[in-house]
Amino acid sequence: GMIPLVEQYRIANHRWTLEIPAGHANNPSERPTDVAKRKLAEEAGFDATKLTQFTRFMNTPSYSTQHTAIFFATGLTPASRQEIGPETPRSDVRMVSVDDAYEMVVNGTIVDAKTMVAILRLKSGTLDHLND
Repeated sequence: GMIPLVEQYRIANHRWTLEIPAGHANNPSERPTDVAKRKLAEEAGFDATKLTQFTRFMNTPSYSTQHTAIFFATGLTPASRQEIGPETPRSDVRMVSVDDAYEMVVNGTIVDAKTMVAILRLKSGTLDHLND
């Protein structure tokens, strides 16, 4: 399968990054699956027929309860990207194989932690059943 990586300019670091689509809930009732579906459309321009959570991790357990859930999306079809927020249609979306994404982690091209976790989990081969 292919991974949609969004080119995003991160002001705090003054650089462009390649990241999986991601974001926070707009309100307390928005579930992680709903956020994943919304951000996949907004940032990458895809709808998915199925989203499966395949990993979850604590961001900074020494001082925060924040965690990140990562989803595997299947049955992708093109959707309209939103023009609000920092993720505008001006940002490119690259469809990258797991092997190429892994190489980008190893060579330092991908530096975003959640994206690295997702790619390393996918590369491990323990999630091959998600492609069924």
